[in-house]
Amino acid sequence: MREVTFQAGTEVECYVSILRGAAGGVEANANRWRNQVGLAPLDAAAIAALKTVAVLGREAQILDATGTYTDMEGQKHENSTLLGVVCELEDSTLFVKMLGPSAAVSAERERFLALCASLKDASK
Repeated sequence: MREVTFQAGTEVECYVSILRGAAGGVEANANRWRNQVGLAPLDAAAIAALKTVAVLGREAQILDATGTYTDMEGQKHENSTLLGVVCELEDSTLFVKMLGPSAAVSAERERFLALCASLKDASK
């Protein structure tokens, strides 16, 4: 599912993935990610009110969520931050997600935004 995975140091992971179709939509994915860091879901109005970033010529909401991340082994990581973008395309959905300790993710935030802005459609 992942097109590419980046590491920022040893603690921060960032990846880009593309799924066919709506892949659940912006709201479901944003709330799934919030759940991953132990936060309650947002309603549709709150999701729509999130800040946006330009991705592939579109505006996409950016989720910035901090809490306790539980990894695949069940280990808890307090004070973790997840930055995530869900960009709905014509026949697929692009995801860009960064996760790690809050201070480390904060230090990489501008690079994350630059990555989102730099993405190009290889089919054109």
